[in-house]
Amino acid sequence: MSLTKLNNQSLTAVTSAGLPSGTVLQVIQDIETAAGSESLNIGVFSAAILSATITPFSSSSKILVFCSLHLSTGVQTAGAAALLKRGSTAIGLGDAFGSGRQATGGGMGAGVSNRLISNISMTVLDTPSTTSAITYTAHGGHGFNSSQDLYWNREQRTTENASHSRVSSTLTLMEIAG
Repeated sequence: MSLTKLNNQSLTAVTSAGLPSGTVLQVIQDIETAAGSESLNIGVFSAAILSATITPFSSSSKILVFCSLHLSTGVQTAGAAALLKRGSTAIGLGDAFGSGRQATGGGMGAGVSNRLISNISMTVLDTPSTTSAITYTAHGGHGFNSSQDLYWNREQRTTENASHSRVSSTLTLMEIAG
């Protein structure tokens, strides 16, 4: 039987350095299935709702961050916003404008019910340039003009009914070879 080689490496010696650029090297995921809430002032983001730590194999790797965050507010007219962070640094922010806050994603919170769930999906290709462990977190906020409750993974109604759903939120990290 002949020996198969990948990029001039034997199968027992394959490393991330021998794989082509764009190869997925590892995948890490955090999933939050429980409902929760936090009272927030305007312009303030919640504590981490989701958190995942990845240790890149190479400093030239990129981290592809996928997040699906399900938020609702305690008032019909308050939209939801979401923020992704690498450590303490916000990533994927929209441009600054006046006194408005910057966020990574947002959704409508207005509607006929304050239980309207916004699915805020965010995707960021990050370049951390390190081989040290990195923690990514997802946070939520609201757009109401005073202190208000922010909810995640909340059911659509207060009474249990077969037509009502409770959702989960996910944060997925993929290391991509540089």
